[in-house]
Amino acid sequence: SPGASGAAAATVGFDPSYPYTGGPGAGRGKFTWADGDVYEGECNDGKLEGRGKYTHANGDVYEGGYKDGEREGRAEVTFANGNAYEGEFKDDKKEGSGKYTWADGEQDIKLFRAGNPVGEGARWSADGQTAWRLQDGKKGGEISLAAAAAIAQRIGLRPPFAPPSDAAAGPSSPSSGASGAAAAMVGFDP
Repeated sequence: SPGASGAAAATVGFDPSYPYTGGPGAGRGKFTWADGDVYEGECNDGKLEGRGKYTHANGDVYEGGYKDGEREGRAEVTFANGNAYEGEFKDDKKEGSGKYTWADGEQDIKLFRAGNPVGEGARWSADGQTAWRLQDGKKGGEISLAAAAAIAQRIGLRPPFAPPSDAAAGPSSPSSGASGAAAAMVGFDP
């Protein structure tokens, strides 16, 4: 939780050196909380509203949208432990499609509802050579890279690693390879 909802009472104050547009509590501003959390970005009536960057005292950083003091819309979150999340938020929780990168380099593509992973997803190894099926966020059996890429596409996101070219291309005709090679040769002078 970004600490934004109802946190205005715990706010140490606005930074008077910050270039406000609309006076304290409206436009763009900087909030600092007693616990060390800091927000820089858009605000309205003292609430986080619009786009901004919220840095937690523990080192977690949220960069994205806010609506009425809650995380909303597309965002990127980096965690102090090295994990990261790119995806959607609604009502202050992960919602919709997202990519989660673990500190060890493994990457997940999955869906979230009310902050919880739901349905089918896929995880890739750090080197992109192995993939596993996820169900409700839990790692299952190993699957082909092409199957993992298909899951990511169904979720609406690009796979973090390209599947092998023969699996990605599907059935090919003799001319499809030739045109690709010819296109790659444009401007080449042996």
